[in-house]
Amino acid sequence: MLGSHRFDRPATFACGPDSLNAGLLSHWPLTELTGIRRDLLGGYHLMPTSFTATNAQAGAGKLIRAVDFTDTSSSYLTRPPVTFLPFGHDDWAYGAWLYSTDDGGWDAIGSQWAATSNQRGWYIGVDWSGSNNKLEFGVTSLGTTGSLAYVTSATGSIPSNTWTYVYWYHDGVNNLIGVSINGATPTTTAHSAGVHNSTFDTRLGGVTYGNAKCLLEAASFWYGSGSIKSTAELAALYGGGYGNPMVRG
Repeated sequence: MLGSHRFDRPATFACGPDSLNAGLLSHWPLTELTGIRRDLLGGYHLMPTSFTATNAQAGAGKLIRAVDFTDTSSSYLTRPPVTFLPFGHDDWAYGAWLYSTDDGGWDAIGSQWAATSNQRGWYIGVDWSGSNNKLEFGVTSLGTTGSLAYVTSATGSIPSNTWTYVYWYHDGVNNLIGVSINGATPTTTAHSAGVHNSTFDTRLGGVTYGNAKCLLEAASFWYGSGSIKSTAELAALYGGGYGNPMVRG
């Protein structure tokens, strides 16, 4: 684990609406030009891997700057697993600003996923194949492909070359996994078996089964009570133009 902070309960920032930062454990602006991407809350900083020295590691962002995974096809940001957070049947969610380009393939956004020793936990990405243009979020309950469940947004819901706010989550109380785009009502599928507590690193960008070609900015991670946002709260995250639960729109 990077950093020295361990939370017994979620942190909050007084400068943001309570309902948006309820459950907020990490927020990465992702605005650095190079190097480590800092977590403003929990000290779970993201380490850059496979970026080249000659190409840009940051690009124009939605807010300020964004981490640029078009640098190389295998570049990503990584941190060790937070072992004291057993995903299992708990509530958790991620959100981020995404800029993806339709190339007819797969664009990885993030994951905690490794085939070795069946350490498949979850993944998120954009499926551009066959003009699908949709977000796909998958989880496994046992770390095996046979225990995979996934949910996708509607075909055509991800625009190419446009900043889009994406939010994906596991709702252990209501036994759902879901995705939301630009603050819209989430698309969900039933899933009651929980999520495998993978020991593999958490990554943003390229993953073990696919490459990243996107830009990301203002990524957040929520865990536990309050992490599953209502449609009104998702609209606030998107509508303020921030995608940042620590800043009022």
